[in-house]
Formats: sequence, C-alpha cells, structure tokens
Amino acid sequence: MANFTNSSEVPGNWTVHPEVRPSDVAIAVWLAFTLTLCGLAVLSNIGMQVVTFARSTAPSPIKLLVANLCMTYLLSALIFAPVSALRMYYRYQDVQFPTGFCRYFHSCYVVVIVVSFWTNACLAINRLVAICLPLMYRDLMTTQITKWMVALTWIISVILLLPTMFGVGGVYDNPGGTEIVSVCFFTITSPYGNLVMNVYASAIPIVIVAVAATTVTVKTVVAKIRRRRVVERLQADVQVESRLLQRRLHIAKMLLLSFGIFLLCSAPVPLEMMSLNVRALIGRVPMLREWTRCISLLEYALNPIIFFSMNHDYSNSFAILRQRWITSISGRTSRSVWPSLVF
Repeated sequence: MANFTNSSEVPGNWTVHPEVRPSDVAIAVWLAFTLTLCGLAVLSNIGMQVVTFARSTAPSPIKLLVANLCMTYLLSALIFAPVSALRMYYRYQDVQFPTGFCRYFHSCYVVVIVVSFWTNACLAINRLVAICLPLMYRDLMTTQITKWMVALTWIISVILLLPTMFGVGGVYDNPGGTEIVSVCFFTITSPYGNLVMNVYASAIPIVIVAVAATTVTVKTVVAKIRRRRVVERLQADVQVESRLLQRRLHIAKMLLLSFGIFLLCSAPVPLEMMSLNVRALIGRVPMLREWTRCISLLEYALNPIIFFSMNHDYSNSFAILRQRWITSISGRTSRSVWPSLVF
C-alpha cells in the first residue's frame, strides 16, 4: 500500500540503513508469504464474483456493493500488491526502479485502495439504513441508487486522486535519494494534497464505517432483546416481518465482522501517517513496514470468505453452480459413452 505523509521532510529513519538491513532469507520468506496471500485473495475474490452473478436475477443492492468491494480487492491482489512486493524485494537487492514508477503506478494503486475504503463506507450506510430505517430501506437503497453509489466511488476517486500523478497537491518520490527504500511516499505540498489524501482518502470513510458499525451494533443488540421479549406474542401476519428483521440482523452481523477486519487492517497506515514516533519505530525495525503491509492482504483474502460463509444467498448460488457443473459433466460423459455402446 502506498504511504502518505503530510510533511515535506521525510525522516532518515524511513530509509533502510545497513545496520538494520534484513537477511536475504528474511526477505525471501516475506516475499513468499506475501505472494501466497495474494494468491489466496485472488481465488476468494474471483469466487465471490462468480457466485454473485451466478443467478439470472439482478443482484440485490448489498450484493452490488460487495461485488464492487471484491473487485477492488481482486485488482489489488492480482496486480498492485504483487508488483509492489516484487519492487520492495528488488530494491533490497539494490535494483533501481525508474523514477516515475512511484508516480504512475502507486497513484493508480491509491485510487483502487480509496475506492475500497469508500465502498466499505457505502456498505456501512446501507446497513445503517436497513437497521435504523427498515420501513424506508426499499425506497432509499434501490438497485439504481446503489449503482450510482458504486459508480461515484470510482468517478470521484479518479477525479480527485489522479491529478497527484502530475504533481497536483504533492509529489511521489523516493526518500533518501539513491538509498535503498522499500516503499513509495507521497509528500504533500499544498492544502489540496492534505484534503485529498488525509481527509477524503482515509479519514471520512473510516469515520463513517466506525460510526455506522457502532450504531448498527447497538441497534442489533436492542432489536434482538426486543425480539426475544415479543416473539411469543407475534401474530401470523407479523411473523413475515420478524423473519425479515432476522435476516437483516444476520446480514448486519456479517458486515460488522467485515467492518472490524477493515478497521483493523487499515490501522497501520493512519498510525504511520499521524505519529512520527511510529514512523521512526517502523523505520528502525527490519522488515516491520513490509510485514504490516501483509495485514491489508489479510483483509483482501478474509472478507470474501466472511461474506460467503455468513450469507445463505451466496451458498445457495454456489449450490446452483455446482449442480450446473455436475449436470454439464454428466451430460458430456453420457454423450461420449453412448456412441461406443451403439457400435
């Protein structure tokens, strides 16, 4: 993941000094672990895309948001994270990359990361409306509105972040000159860069997720307590509404777990951004920054598994796909065996 800094002065501790240079074995172990996580993330996110669009019916609003989130995970795990890992590995081998690599490659990587942040925020808003305003959910969270939300996460992020590729708001550079560094840094040079990188790209979506997760947690607990108290007195015509509430509570649990992983995996970068002491500590410990980047890959790999395992619609779609595959394979087998029986 690209790192942002709000200072034009980058501490010398951010470079890799000879006394803290890790061994080749440590670097190789880290690279193997990182690429393995990337492979697992790619498989889990491709699987989620397949089961999301397996049925002929249009996906629900929540599924559209999950599909967009998994698409950002897939792009990160398939393209950006492996290339960044390989760059880090070769930089430790004193291989120099073109000076424009950070500017062009990481500016695109940041766009994908920020889209994932804002998609998590949209998921948080979706669940907040479903739990707090259940009677208005179908009117406020329609498929058309959700499609616009998905589109805007990309459009706004591209419009605001891609200008940084050309030096607007800051510059991507390699701190330390020709010294070996393992990551690219964005040095903010104007209020625009601070607004885009620190406020829009991280602070706002993380605050939205945190507030929504807290609210949904409280509402979920209160709703479950009330449901237990009145379940014996529910009439037949109210049972349908009760089942709908139970389903929404179950989806809320799924997303709360997903939000928890998102907040946990997103923590290292904001901490590094806001605290000079954390930056200095990370700079002094060999491979610490590289290993903290693996936390983001855990989010890419684990969240799709959580979505799949805690939502029956995905497992039902998988069952339909599996039945199609079995029918297709058995049909091809019978057609290939039948001619031999005839002759």
